[in-house]
Amino acid sequence: MAVRRFAAGLLCAFLLLPAGCGQARETKDQQPKGEQEPVTFRVLCIDGAWSQNQISDSDINLVLEEKTGVTLEIEYMAGEISDRLQLLTASRDYPDVINAGVYHNILYQAGAYLPLDELIEKYGPNIQKMYGDMYYRLKWSKEDPKIYTLGAGDTQTEELTLHGFQLQNAAARQLGYPEMDTLADFEAAIRSYMEQYPKIYGLDTVGLSLLFDEQGFERTVMEPAVVSTGLPYQGDWYVDQNNMVRFHIQRDEEKEYIRWLNHMYHEGLLDPESFVQNQNFYTRKICSGQVLGLAEDYDWMQYPHSVLRSLGMDTRTYGFYPLTLEEGETYAKVEKTGFSGGNMGFAVTTTCREPERFIQFVDYLCSDEGQILLNWGIEGQQYQVENGVRTVIGSVWQKFYMDPTYRQQVGMDAYSEIWPSYRGSSADESGNLYSPHTKELTIESYSRVEKEVLEHYGFDCWEDLYWSDSGEYSLRFSDLSTLQLPMEREYQKIYQACKELIRESIKDLILMDTSQFDAGWEEFIEELGQRGAPQLEIRMTQQARNRLNRWEKET
Repeated sequence: MAVRRFAAGLLCAFLLLPAGCGQARETKDQQPKGEQEPVTFRVLCIDGAWSQNQISDSDINLVLEEKTGVTLEIEYMAGEISDRLQLLTASRDYPDVINAGVYHNILYQAGAYLPLDELIEKYGPNIQKMYGDMYYRLKWSKEDPKIYTLGAGDTQTEELTLHGFQLQNAAARQLGYPEMDTLADFEAAIRSYMEQYPKIYGLDTVGLSLLFDEQGFERTVMEPAVVSTGLPYQGDWYVDQNNMVRFHIQRDEEKEYIRWLNHMYHEGLLDPESFVQNQNFYTRKICSGQVLGLAEDYDWMQYPHSVLRSLGMDTRTYGFYPLTLEEGETYAKVEKTGFSGGNMGFAVTTTCREPERFIQFVDYLCSDEGQILLNWGIEGQQYQVENGVRTVIGSVWQKFYMDPTYRQQVGMDAYSEIWPSYRGSSADESGNLYSPHTKELTIESYSRVEKEVLEHYGFDCWEDLYWSDSGEYSLRFSDLSTLQLPMEREYQKIYQACKELIRESIKDLILMDTSQFDAGWEEFIEELGQRGAPQLEIRMTQQARNRLNRWEKET
């Protein structure tokens, strides 16, 4: 049996914790798996892009080790990323593989990355098949049309994350299934239920709860500010009427959204612990059943929902509503972006001793066998094939949705976010879908209460409220959240300074006296300009146009 060696080297100092040289190391104490010797790769994930908890000693991961002979040691980098990357490039003591997110440019400029074209041509037939007619988008630039990174996520029909607002189903039922179209409707429902039920299970009823840590702020504050005011969320950016890429928070519409949060806070409807709670405390609070309203990501909500269902608290699960700030506004529904390029995936460094083994490993992940394993699990344990049809085993499907630890223990979804994958309606050669997450299975997973609420609103499942009818790639520059930062250090410093200002200022704006809000907003926008936002936006616009021009020429 494979030795389980997912060692997390947490980077709390300036660089990686000591872990030997930056090379793939043969694991001498293990028996060869198949025809290849075991090999271990050090994988650096910038800013916790891949959670150690997602892989751990899962059943699927053990199968991967047996099939490929590859073990991954995950390391993390957090904090002042730009400074730490400067030290890493100066030392040139690179790990074998790096997922640097928007910081790939720094490492590319330092010569840290190995071109992958020939390796993919020789060892990656399944990689080429998976990217299909989007393969050209892996190329780095017009000036250097080589492939350095393997793009993450859906390689064909990538869609922006489904996001909205959640109201507890208990409130919807008690209030007679009120109209839920605008934030005013949302606010009225929260207020009315709090007045009727100031406590839930002996705990103080909480209205709308948010998160202000780095990741939670983007998910629960910034993202809803964008989608509720008519645009799809693309990270920090949007495209203005002049086709310029700009920080989206400068929009007048988002000013009004933050004003609404300020109003909610002073009305006692916004959880005051939002500004200090961490992710664990926030999650536990939701799972206690005391929180009425959220502004969360649909996928993130699957965990607390599974906990609530497993505890028999079906009425405390949530409905998902695409609410807008004003009546008559159009909610930014899910949009297809097309594959946004390779720059958000993994790169192989020049110090990796066996890059061909890593490409072979990724090629297995991209194969039909690998994708079925990663998405469906192990045949006979999680799924079965009868008369050519692949289905989740009856005794297992409820665990997918009811047991919050089951998917993690099995290792399902661990490779879906930051590795290339098939999603949505993509089917393998047998005609079966690569993903078991069908609409039918989703509906079957709902509790009686959830189905009852949906029936009153005239839908079969919550996703039906969001899907766009258009299959076109409607975003001018594809998904801007995958756009690389400029290579120049001055722009990286500007970006970090602006991001820090945005989070600090939005918190202050929500807490300040309502009469001071407009003056406070003007001061915030002025300070954003002084920190260099306009200069960075010009460069980001150039980056977006260059990427689009390169893609258009390829097609």
